[in-house]
Amino acid sequence: MKKTFLLLFIAICFNLNGYSSDTIYFNPNWEITSKTKGAYYRIADMNATGFFYEGAFKDYSIKKNNIISSGCYDDYNKQGSFEEYYENGNVRAKGQFTKNKRSGLWVYNYENGQFKMSVDFSTQYFNIIEFRDTLNNLSIKNGTGQCIIDVSVFGIPAKLIANFSEGVRDGKWIYSDDQGEKILIEKYNKGTFLYGDFKGTIKDNNIIGPFLTNRYFNESKYFITEKMCCERGFDEKYYTFLKHLTKEINFSNSESLTCLNSQMPVDAIICMANDHENNYWFGTDGSGLIKLDTTFTFFNKTNSPCKSNFVSKIAVDKTNKVWFTYGADSNDYSFSTSGLACYSENKIKIFNTENSGLTCNIINDIAIDSNNIKWFATLNCIISYDEPNSKWTKHFNIDKKIRIIDTLQFSNKREYLKNAKKDSTSDYSFEIYAGTQYELELKTINGRCTYYENPSCFTDIKILPNNDLYINSFYSGCSSYDGINWNIISDSIQYECMKFQLDNFSLCEESQRRIFEYSSIETTLNPIYNPMNQIITGLNNLIWIQCSDRIVKVSDSQIIEYRIQDNRIKYAENGKGKSDFYCIFLDAVGSMWAGINGGIIKIE
Repeated sequence: MKKTFLLLFIAICFNLNGYSSDTIYFNPNWEITSKTKGAYYRIADMNATGFFYEGAFKDYSIKKNNIISSGCYDDYNKQGSFEEYYENGNVRAKGQFTKNKRSGLWVYNYENGQFKMSVDFSTQYFNIIEFRDTLNNLSIKNGTGQCIIDVSVFGIPAKLIANFSEGVRDGKWIYSDDQGEKILIEKYNKGTFLYGDFKGTIKDNNIIGPFLTNRYFNESKYFITEKMCCERGFDEKYYTFLKHLTKEINFSNSESLTCLNSQMPVDAIICMANDHENNYWFGTDGSGLIKLDTTFTFFNKTNSPCKSNFVSKIAVDKTNKVWFTYGADSNDYSFSTSGLACYSENKIKIFNTENSGLTCNIINDIAIDSNNIKWFATLNCIISYDEPNSKWTKHFNIDKKIRIIDTLQFSNKREYLKNAKKDSTSDYSFEIYAGTQYELELKTINGRCTYYENPSCFTDIKILPNNDLYINSFYSGCSSYDGINWNIISDSIQYECMKFQLDNFSLCEESQRRIFEYSSIETTLNPIYNPMNQIITGLNNLIWIQCSDRIVKVSDSQIIEYRIQDNRIKYAENGKGKSDFYCIFLDAVGSMWAGINGGIIKIE
């Protein structure tokens, strides 16, 4: 008897797959919330990582306590039978998912329970097999006929007259706005898309395939719940079993400093820094360098020696000098408009290959060590600058197979070509370097011409706690460097590089494991995965990671994603996306900020 009771207790608490069933509450927008604010709730199992659902789930309405939807997840995909219900209990939709895509025949009903349509998802684009209007009139039978459905074309509410023949799209599809004006006409021939023609205010848009795809049937509910989105201000500690949550930020729920409420330009904020006098510095993609104390001060190519308005890196040294890189404008990439600059005592001094020990004007990163030595990651080598002694030093790994040609000087281009072709240790042929992929730079020293190539392309340089350097190279992987010895971490700049960086933070092993699991999952779910561009430590031993479309906060218990969505965000002048992040910055009081288009926004 006792044994039977124990088995029953275990069966109640755990499913046979070993995962515990949990209850998650959602607000009316299907964002995760507390029980007291809930409009819906889900009974589901979480997988072993705590990042995602696994197995069967059911969603319920709290108001009427009836089922809203049911389905199943398998290995991060919707899989198997799914059903959707109206609040009154009638079935709204029913069908199958195969690896996150609708498959086979789905049936859709009106709210009163009347049949609406059956849709075939067995081909690339859906086809309606049967359709009845609200008066129960049959307009498509056995895949042949015409129907009218509500759609949206670039945010414009529209009616679509769609024609089908023998189970496939055929003839004209006409999209009209609420005034009856045609805004899009498509032509099909027995299932084959022939052309699409936009009209009116959207006539300049291009169309190379069917406008209405299977995404028409996608529901925002699943997008929100699968991203584990929670409402702003929600305490993530409410659900300890959820190891991954997503929070949306915007100008309404977060503090911001943008072109909408200040003198910030309509440009991407690429980098940020805080000097020792508590002035803030911003590097922009088009408006140069910005200093903010009580007012905004702009430094650009019209009022400074800098030849470009693109500022990608800023670092403040121990004497409060502000070092920054100015690069080529987005539409004018060249060595001649790039270089290094230093702001001190209200003056800007520039450094380049003509007046310093720099071997290349393209500088990808700046780091300043505990001895106030400046380190620069350039296209062709690492450069250090001991300012009091005016000493510039080139650093490169002599053991790498790619020969550092820039350490040799040739009196003319013919001599350069002659020596480059004889370089048998090079991993790349000279013809590649001579092409458009790699650019040769001409530098004049005492009337002599020196030619450089960029075999390594050093992208990142960081100072480790022991004052060694962590160095990333696009072609040579990542290394640590103590000023003499190079320790090759990996020829790859993926897993090992990330692990090496995280090893130097005081982050527990479990948190590191979750980061790599998260990275692996994101790579699987998103073919175009956003790499981790910036990793910094914050208050309370938190790790902050900046990706192109999200900011990630890692604690010892959870991973929280922050994404930005606000229609008031301006497109940058160079056309960069509205939902992009470009950098993160921890201010003097411990607040985390992110650079976006047209300003900065407070994350937490």
